[in-house]
Amino acid sequence: MPHIAVDMSFEEYTSNQDPVLNAALAFTGSDFILDPMGHVTNLFLAGKMEKLVQDVSKMVNDKRYQFFDFETEFNKAGNKMLNGGQLEGAIGVFSLVTQVFPNSPNAWNSLAKGYLKAGAKDKAIEYYKKSFTLDADGSIGKNAKEMLEKIFYKNYQYDYINFSLKKSIVRCQANSAASLLYLGVVSL
Repeated sequence: MPHIAVDMSFEEYTSNQDPVLNAALAFTGSDFILDPMGHVTNLFLAGKMEKLVQDVSKMVNDKRYQFFDFETEFNKAGNKMLNGGQLEGAIGVFSLVTQVFPNSPNAWNSLAKGYLKAGAKDKAIEYYKKSFTLDADGSIGKNAKEMLEKIFYKNYQYDYINFSLKKSIVRCQANSAASLLYLGVVSL
């Protein structure tokens, strides 16, 4: 028997009615997917992305799946891929999550994390900003802000080191040229 989402009112409870039993007895399930993540995984592995997006959108909006946390499960799958080095696949999963849950700061935060790990800092910055905008006062917004600060700090450090290194090279070249002139190796 699948997990069927059925609400029970207080009136049904006090009058000894059982909407859960009624739903179970009336369940036909011809179009009900018993294992949503298994179904989605199979579509993903088969490369049937259009069908995957269509089925996910349908299930997310189907009241029978209201107790299945699609966003969390998709994020888990994306993180598993990300941690396994499958960056392109992880970014694909996180992109799907942002399509299905466009107002979720966590979805955008995960997509940013994927792009950052893939080395696409510009995209990571864009999506961390989006995540922060959606949850400026919350924990996900705080994380997005911290990540943006780290990215900008690292870029600043890198630029500073490059600037200092270039300045040192120019100084060394100038000193070498002056030394060569002084020693008479070269002339003007």
